[in-house]
Amino acid sequence: MLVGMSGTYWYEQERLARAFLVDASVQADMKSHLTRFDGLGRWIASALGPPTTPVEMPPAWIGARPLPDAAQLALVRAGARASR
Repeated sequence: MLVGMSGTYWYEQERLARAFLVDASVQADMKSHLTRFDGLGRWIASALGPPTTPVEMPPAWIGARPLPDAAQLALVRAGARASR
């Protein structure tokens, strides 16, 4: 099965912190997106080895008051810009 890919770039303190190759298919919710993201991550790790920096969700996406699902998906589609 072929999967369309898209680059997503996260910046911290105005510098590129992480670059992700993500599934470009449109998902209905963040849970579906993360399931596909995790699967792609496992595939890449099996081919290239584990990432040098573990994947961490931006602080605003986790915790007691995370961003709503729709806002997270919009950021992913736009190429999320994480700030710490």
